[in-house]
Amino acid sequence: MTGQGADAERERSKASSENHLCQDSENSAKGQQDVSAGPSSESHAPAGNNQSGTNLQAEKGKATFLAAQKKRRNALIIALLVLLLCVGVICPGFIHRRAKTDVTQMSVQTDKKLAELNQAIEREPNNPQLYMERARLFYFDREEAANAYTDLSRTIQIAPELVDAYLLRSDVGAFLHRYEQAQADVDKAAGLTPNSPAVYVQRAHLEEIMEDHNKAIADCQRALALEPQNFLAFGELGSAYQGLGRYAVAARCITRQLEMHKEPQPWPLNFLSRGMAKFYMRDFDGAIDDENSALKIKPDLGTARIIRSYAEAAKGNVALAEADAARGLVEESVPSRGHRLVGDLYRYLGNHERAVEEYGKAISQNALAVNSYRGRGVSYYRLGQLNNALEDFQQAVKLNPASTTLSYLALIEEVLGESKNADRDISAALHQSSPTSIVYSNSAAIKYSRRNLDGALIDAKKSLEMDRYNADAWQLLGTILKAKGNSKEAQVYLDRAREYGYPNSVPPPAW
Repeated sequence: MTGQGADAERERSKASSENHLCQDSENSAKGQQDVSAGPSSESHAPAGNNQSGTNLQAEKGKATFLAAQKKRRNALIIALLVLLLCVGVICPGFIHRRAKTDVTQMSVQTDKKLAELNQAIEREPNNPQLYMERARLFYFDREEAANAYTDLSRTIQIAPELVDAYLLRSDVGAFLHRYEQAQADVDKAAGLTPNSPAVYVQRAHLEEIMEDHNKAIADCQRALALEPQNFLAFGELGSAYQGLGRYAVAARCITRQLEMHKEPQPWPLNFLSRGMAKFYMRDFDGAIDDENSALKIKPDLGTARIIRSYAEAAKGNVALAEADAARGLVEESVPSRGHRLVGDLYRYLGNHERAVEEYGKAISQNALAVNSYRGRGVSYYRLGQLNNALEDFQQAVKLNPASTTLSYLALIEEVLGESKNADRDISAALHQSSPTSIVYSNSAAIKYSRRNLDGALIDAKKSLEMDRYNADAWQLLGTILKAKGNSKEAQVYLDRAREYGYPNSVPPPAW
């Protein structure tokens, strides 16, 4: 069996022997195993890059907020990618959730509905349900989040006890990067309905956006203790485990979602998300199968086609991958997301010039695209354009000060000789509640650059323990061991770094 196939098989064996952790989370209230335990060695993605966005979060609904949450279910789990090293990350890139078919027809329909709601509000200016309905239209159908936020604030002003308004405003606020207010809205909703699974799921969703994976797991467990078949809770749980590099557990959570929603047909974004988890476990054939299943249900799902291209590239079919990504970009319903995902493909392939180009297009279409700044920052770093990398990581931290981004900022600061800033930012990253594998590998790189070989070795081993597919961690371990005089053992790690990276994706150490 090839190294790649053996790794996938080991992941499947480990998954089956872990007593189904995702199943256990549903039963935690009954004294079963607690799935909030820290990250295991089941881990992340090839190329040392967890940044596609992986939380590809998708559709919500339109009637009541709970109905909206059910529509949103399909892809809250994907995030990207936070490898998004992934960019070290995969995760929590927060992606707006929408799947449009006929854009022109949709526009005509929403224009008509908006006109009707405007007239209704003129007749009844103090009816909170009308503002709620218009907010949903703005947010889900017209991609006008700021207008939705204004209407939800008006709703709360009129009806301050309306829980659904706080929950939806929290979601819109997070999309607009108003994290403090989003958290306050969830807390207010929790105070109004302390035993509502929807509140715990929304809080977990917000925590995932902030890459606070351990807290998200705990809140999903609370939701599942109250409602064991909560579809959205399993989605958020899968996203959290994916962010921690526990891809086998994440895949099981998504499989549970598929089992819970079979009629009239499965949600295609569940296949898309599970395919991403399999890709990170280097089960490339399994990833392609799942993306094919998503495309069979929804043939124009551009995101699935782009993610399929990752696995095709990993199998050596680069021309096919590029063709798939190009077609997926045309079909993608959210262009900024499409360009970011294609940027991830080229970053994986080591074509950082093309990656920078794609990330730039994504940013030009969505200036709040945190994961695009982070992905471009990594590519700039690989290209040696350190000042450009610094600017991108600084902007990403302004938008979302998650641990992985802070650690990249610290690494660049260290390379540029800004040691005091590097110490501040890597410390902040390590002291967050859910530091990722990339945080530890970046911390190891900083210590290595200061010739603190013992400290670097500890952090590199911790990184690899969390994510054994992190090519940068393998590269670091080999480099550190070589510096310590263990050349034979070092070569084993350096060889594995090349195996787990795409061609040219892991450069010689830049530290």
